[in-house]
Amino acid sequence: MTDFSAKSIDKMFEYNLWANTTIIKLCQQLDDEQLAFEIDGAHGGIRQFLAHMIFAESYYIWTLTGTSFWEDNFNLAKVPREWVELPLETLLDRAQLTGNKLIEVASKTNPDVRHDATPDDATPFPYDFTFFNWSILAQAVSHGVEHRTHIKVLLSQLGVEHIDFSVWSYMHTLQ
Repeated sequence: MTDFSAKSIDKMFEYNLWANTTIIKLCQQLDDEQLAFEIDGAHGGIRQFLAHMIFAESYYIWTLTGTSFWEDNFNLAKVPREWVELPLETLLDRAQLTGNKLIEVASKTNPDVRHDATPDDATPFPYDFTFFNWSILAQAVSHGVEHRTHIKVLLSQLGVEHIDFSVWSYMHTLQ
């Protein structure tokens, strides 16, 4: 991988870390009722989405490196209840840990390593599934964007002001 490519991948994951930690910090001002707020089509409340995002990042790291921070046996189909009940300060610490680890490993990962999953494995798929390291990295970034968007919709429905979590907003914070 060229130095330029490695730096580009690192920057994508730096953005992801910024967006995850920024939204968790914003949500720290919410009360328990707001954190549990759900609307039709969102498939969960704010706290649930935050826990799911960071739990999934730890799964991606485990898949890429074989190293687990918290779980001995992942079941990505269901976030453990204790994760949903974590104080947001703890979840923020975990987001910083997983985000920094993704930055560390992303550009060093062999994109062509193949993974074969079956419904018996710790995946949310009810069918045989083949994926590669490059797809895990792409999923890590897109997954965060997807669920931060869900959270933004919930925040808007609650009348809570929030910043734009786009890459352009991130770039503005760097100036």
